[in-house]
Amino acid sequence: VRVRLAHLAETLVRFDEAEELCDLAIEWFAGQGDRHRALTLRRMRERARKELGQHAKVTLDALQALDEEAEALGFVRERVEILTMLSQTRGRLGETKSAESLAAKCVEMAEQLGDESLLAGALNRLAITVEQENPTRARQFYERALQLFQQLGDVRGQAGCHNNLGIVSHFEARFDDARKAYTIAISLARAAGMPDLSGTASLNLAVMTQRLGEFERARELFGEALALFATVKNSELQLYALYNMANLDRELKEFSSGAELYEATASLAQRIGNVDLEVGAMAGEGICLLELGKLDAAKVPFAELEQRMGNREGWFQGRELVETLRIRIAAAEGRGPDALQMFDSALGLAESTDLYSAAWLTAACADSLYPLNPKHIRDTMQRYSREVGALGIVDLTRKYEALEALAPEEGGTTA
Repeated sequence: VRVRLAHLAETLVRFDEAEELCDLAIEWFAGQGDRHRALTLRRMRERARKELGQHAKVTLDALQALDEEAEALGFVRERVEILTMLSQTRGRLGETKSAESLAAKCVEMAEQLGDESLLAGALNRLAITVEQENPTRARQFYERALQLFQQLGDVRGQAGCHNNLGIVSHFEARFDDARKAYTIAISLARAAGMPDLSGTASLNLAVMTQRLGEFERARELFGEALALFATVKNSELQLYALYNMANLDRELKEFSSGAELYEATASLAQRIGNVDLEVGAMAGEGICLLELGKLDAAKVPFAELEQRMGNREGWFQGRELVETLRIRIAAAEGRGPDALQMFDSALGLAESTDLYSAAWLTAACADSLYPLNPKHIRDTMQRYSREVGALGIVDLTRKYEALEALAPEEGGTTA
């Protein structure tokens, strides 16, 4: 009975209840010498603890120990579940290649077992690891997972896949398709009593709505999502809501409140071990402080960021803020050549994965860089202005229209 109740609590995202029930059931099965059942419940308990805000490195150590035990027992099905969680944890720690490799291994193992439920979950996880770098490949995985979840009658899996397909459509600037997918996800999640998934889809819809220039509607959706995440006590989802609310305040030029939200976001991200959002929030706070004319204050998060980033490669959520802060501080300190070199390097990295981030980075740095090389910055701005206009990205289109006065065409110069 406790095992069934634990599964039900997990499905309904009552993770505090799930943890308590797992504790009680683990004690009983351990006393009976049933290592397989006890192992499954210990993995469920780690998931509950992760969702309740346990630091990612603590979760990582616990899962690695569980995987060693599952391998020793020859418990392949449980290993797939554990390795899927390890992939999630590696992703939270910013180890994207390791997260992808683990997810691919899970797909391979699930296919060998012939377990459609495991396979659907593994495909969904693999898609998440590649969606920013290769949306087309991610879509194929999501659609295959969705088909399996539909065959299994798994409503939670279906809602999650529709939400993720919305994200992919958003990356591809297919905004009508994205809105439809998010709406389906919200409807399914609400009908099934799953506030975490309903809130996640609302959050993603809010991000897209903001990019389409509907700021008040975006604020409403962010607020709804945050309230839903608070009811299920999910720290990581609350983190994403706070981060995006801070982004909205920054876009609306509410820099004081934006800086406060970013500071709160960085603190929460550090507590649960989400490296990407921690550094992104620190950079966002620095940008807000720069906008308030507080260069010395902005250098405080910047100094820590430089240590944290090291030689980190690849694009990730929040990197556009990190690179913008670097570039603008270099320009403010009179290191013009360095600022331009940083800009070109960051732009090349962003372009390879995310057009929106590259266009946003250009708009965010144009004021600082234009006096240093007017023609280069003007040409870059004109190129992105055409692209975001063609895609219907309203918030950036407005930014570029406002920047036109900064970079008028000079005689003899063509776009």
